Amino acid sequence: MSFFYEHVLKVPTLTSEAASYGNAMHFAWQRLYEVMLNKKNKAFPAANQFLRYFEEYMRQTKPQFTESEYLRRLSMGQINLAYYYENHLKNWNKEVRVELSVRHTEVEGVPITGVIDKIDFSAGNKAHITDYKTGKTDESKLKRPDANNLYGGSYYRQLVFYKLLYENYRPYAETVQSGEIIFLDPNPRGEYLQKQLIFNSRDVQMMKQLIKKHLRKNTSPRFF
Repeated sequence: MSFFYEHVLKVPTLTSEAASYGNAMHFAWQRLYEVMLNKKNKAFPAANQFLRYFEEYMRQTKPQFTESEYLRRLSMGQINLAYYYENHLKNWNKEVRVELSVRHTEVEGVPITGVIDKIDFSAGNKAHITDYKTGKTDESKLKRPDANNLYGGSYYRQLVFYKLLYENYRPYAETVQSGEIIFLDPNPRGEYLQKQLIFNSRDVQMMKQLIKKHLRKNTSPRFF
């Protein structure tokens, strides 16, 4: 019924304040890289401009927040984005592609689609995928499969899925060797975590099996 109203009738739906905040944070990162890529010298925008991208998006979606939630989320985003800019600017790669939307590609005959937050490119036709997360920092979602969870955590599956998505979208181009989740909000200890995953052949085989298994059960499968 939800699918019918949202995707067939196209009835507008309300977005939660947490989702609106997450969208604003993602937008700030997207604009940061887009502006850098459009400059001849590939210089990143200044810190205050980075924060302004976030603030502008928040103002546009202000009706989706209560007044107190708006002020709380605005302050959170300003603090968290400033932290990443001040502490990680020197490490940011400039050979990137952001918000890559793959509308259609296939894995062993199965159609798949998705949007990848960021892809970093390096020498030797190597690529690294990054996905940004807001909200609770849950490292368990990055666990590989084990006896208690045959398909691993949802973030683990998401990164492996994106590897297959990109490599099948651009065959014979770059090989995605690793993926990373960047938690934009600090954990309860005040730590800003960035967790990386180096892919192996077992990861790829698991995801291919999972894609084909879910296709047999559901024409619109979700893997993460």
